[in-house]
Amino acid sequence: MIKLEPQQIEDIKGDDKVKIWNYVSTTDPSHTKEVSFGARKFTTVDAYRQIEKATTIWGVFGGEWGVKDETFTVLGLKTVLYQATLFYTTPQGTRGTTPIHSDDQLVKGQNDKYNEDWSKKLATDALTKGLSKLGFNADIFTGQFDQKYH
Repeated sequence: MIKLEPQQIEDIKGDDKVKIWNYVSTTDPSHTKEVSFGARKFTTVDAYRQIEKATTIWGVFGGEWGVKDETFTVLGLKTVLYQATLFYTTPQGTRGTTPIHSDDQLVKGQNDKYNEDWSKKLATDALTKGLSKLGFNADIFTGQFDQKYH
């Protein structure tokens, strides 16, 4: 677990607008996994490592950072859309927000197999992408990670 001293946290939250980005943008390769869907291959980050890092900056999920206004909307017969708002504290100490969203199929494949844990998957995917907008694991999301570590 990452343990920061109070002064280190204040240094990250300072007036420099990219301090948080710079602190969270580099990914430890041991916190990643390669995923492939047919010919498509990419690297993904362990979502709980992102949550851990956010917690070292802002504290417990639901306090100075978290997700609010979550909704799940079924579109047609098979697709569900997740929407919410990610909130956090900016380096200047004000409340920041960004919309987050993800969608997936409720049933998949030729046999329409039920997509277990769809709600958890959608919420986690949206949170991961939302944190990426703040710089979390930017090296993965900008395509540098695969070039750098493989």
